[in-house]
Amino acid sequence: MKYKLLIAALPFAAALAPSADAAAFVQRSFTFSGVACQPTRFANASNCLERDQFGVQNSCGFDVSVECPVNLSFDIGTATSLNLQAYDRNPATDVECDLQRVDANGNPTFSTHIKTNGSGPGVQSLFNGGIGSPLLAGAWRLRCNLPAVSGGAISHLVSYELSLLTNQ
Repeated sequence: MKYKLLIAALPFAAALAPSADAAAFVQRSFTFSGVACQPTRFANASNCLERDQFGVQNSCGFDVSVECPVNLSFDIGTATSLNLQAYDRNPATDVECDLQRVDANGNPTFSTHIKTNGSGPGVQSLFNGGIGSPLLAGAWRLRCNLPAVSGGAISHLVSYELSLLTNQ
């Protein structure tokens, strides 16, 4: 009798179960250290970059452009915000970064810009919550310009965090 009741109830239980299409979206954040950033512009720029607990630092007398990996394990969903931790110690130039999604040829298909607001001794926490929710599918990168040393003070990219909304 128990088995007949169980067999009779199974179709109703399956019909009431939530489908995979109706999965709830959740906010996920991925934080990356500036230590992984590599120079992009100058052949001798790799001699200018130092890495430690404060991320990647430019110790040369000229600006250095770096490319930082954004390794996402999700391809379904949307990007929602970018957080950046940076020390900007050059009063003439800001730390500036572009978060980009690129196609198979390396051409940007989406880009958003973020930069420090002047220089100073402390870390600046930057937030861009207006990314515009691009789809996640594709390769992502963060390209940043680190200002030259100014009066012996070095600019750093400490870390960056990408938040996304996904059902995975």
